[in-house]
Amino acid sequence: MKKNIILFTIFAVHCNYFSSAERGTSPWAKMFQDRTLNSVVSVYPKDKSSGSYLNTNIFIVFSKAVSGFDSSNFTVSSDGGKTNQSGKITLSDKVLVFDADSNYIANTAYTVTAKASGGISADYVFTFTAGNAVDTVPPYVASTNPPTGDTNMPINIAVSATFNEAVDPSTVNSNVFTVSGVTGTVTITDQTAAFKSSSNLPINTTLTATVKTGVKDMAGNTMTAPYSWTFTTGSSVAGSCRYDLSIYDTCLIGE
Repeated sequence: MKKNIILFTIFAVHCNYFSSAERGTSPWAKMFQDRTLNSVVSVYPKDKSSGSYLNTNIFIVFSKAVSGFDSSNFTVSSDGGKTNQSGKITLSDKVLVFDADSNYIANTAYTVTAKASGGISADYVFTFTAGNAVDTVPPYVASTNPPTGDTNMPINIAVSATFNEAVDPSTVNSNVFTVSGVTGTVTITDQTAAFKSSSNLPINTTLTATVKTGVKDMAGNTMTAPYSWTFTTGSSVAGSCRYDLSIYDTCLIGE
């Protein structure tokens, strides 16, 4: 009987840990709920950068999905905040894209402000300076890893494609970047997309990697033709790797 009373008392105290608004939800579910605040992971153009294309889009990648930004809490301005640039805000999962209604003014500094009321932990501000050129060149795959035709590749590598320029992260995913017969996830950092299979790649198999059309650069130019290449796995698992630390510590090639 004493054990039952003690257990009941502990549980009752635990329930009181949550606010009255939360008490309709199981305390055990609340215990494991993600309570970390949303924050900015990366931006483009990069903070304090110069020479951006006059028709570039602006990108902010957050740590979590966002849905609360609009023209009231996201602004792009020049003249020290006096003149706001009009444009369209698009939210896609963790990515905010701002597409200006007109080109930026050459050699002009701009301030981008995302306010906390959009659903992030604090106001976030960064700046960039426009150059004097317009980007009209579509993105294309400039190099791959493994290179086309390579053989005896370790079965735990990631497959990557590097573009000629930075690309819109919201247009690169596992539907656009595929490896034949393999499921996996795709991450993108600036110019490089990496496909990481859900499990090790099949052994002694020739695989075809494909980047489909639909990939856009930061100015909205669309890749005009798909790009495919092949490589062949061996049976080994790489014991050590060469890393590109910007791509989530992913093993790109074994050593």
